[in-house]
Amino acid sequence: MFWGRYKARVDSNRRLVIPKPFRDICGDSVMVSMAGDRLMCYRPKEWEKLEREHASHEAWWRFIAAATMYRIDKKGRIILVRAHIDRSLMRRDAVCVGFVDHFEICSSSSLMDKLR
Repeated sequence: MFWGRYKARVDSNRRLVIPKPFRDICGDSVMVSMAGDRLMCYRPKEWEKLEREHASHEAWWRFIAAATMYRIDKKGRIILVRAHIDRSLMRRDAVCVGFVDHFEICSSSSLMDKLR
């Protein structure tokens, strides 16, 4: 299960280090999609479950279409596609937050706005 909040950074090559507790759960890959200004991250098995449950719902098509499977490299990084960076408004500072069955990545400023 995903718990906790961790600071992260997106470097100039669009790499982001996934926090070790989250990597331990995900293994060597993570499925990522968009929801507003957040990246929603799922273990591949959890993603397959979501697809089976929601693939026939039109509202989910956009969510599924925006998804990308990322391989986690040996240093725990993923290289974000430009669309995920642009839509999430992440420029450098980010936050990874656990939500039991998935984790979310958003810009630090976006998280602070939500917590106010």
